[in-house]
Amino acid sequence: MSKVNKQPLVDIKQGTLICSTPINPDADNYKTLVLITRHSILGSTGIILNNPLGIKIHVNNLITGTEILELHHGGQVDEGLSFLVTMPSLREDWKDSIYWSSNFNDLNVLLSYLQTKNISMSAYCGCMRWLPGELNQQVANKFWWATDDYGVNEITNGKNNTWSSIAKKTGGHYAPLVDIEEPLILN
Repeated sequence: MSKVNKQPLVDIKQGTLICSTPINPDADNYKTLVLITRHSILGSTGIILNNPLGIKIHVNNLITGTEILELHHGGQVDEGLSFLVTMPSLREDWKDSIYWSSNFNDLNVLLSYLQTKNISMSAYCGCMRWLPGELNQQVANKFWWATDDYGVNEITNGKNNTWSSIAKKTGGHYAPLVDIEEPLILN
């Protein structure tokens, strides 16, 4: 009897990475990686990690001085500009090192408190939002694969982990569908 590679069930929470599947009916979400930044009974919020806009912005970081960041399309909901900071964890759980905020002054206070230059920052325009229970339903319908098995700095750098590599890793026995060029439409 052949062994079936099933996708492990993941509880969606802040820090979970979701990867759109080839059957996601929303064309805007085709080949999308989203980092969940908030998840509660009130709904979910996330930012698209793999959609650079080709625009550079200048920010004044109290620790490292002026930085030039590439601006990314974070999602369809207009939330203005927001920033994702990843830094060495204060504990062994690396997910504690993710901080997302639309207030750059708050980030500067955090960075000056930590006094570390070993950080990574990225900027996003917009975000994604789900109503209460909506994201869990979309995951149950296989529109998204969810994983907690990733390195946050590798994902935000975008060099080592692309949508394709994450999708193949999390897709279980559906992973061969990843190489299809167009989204699948199921009736």
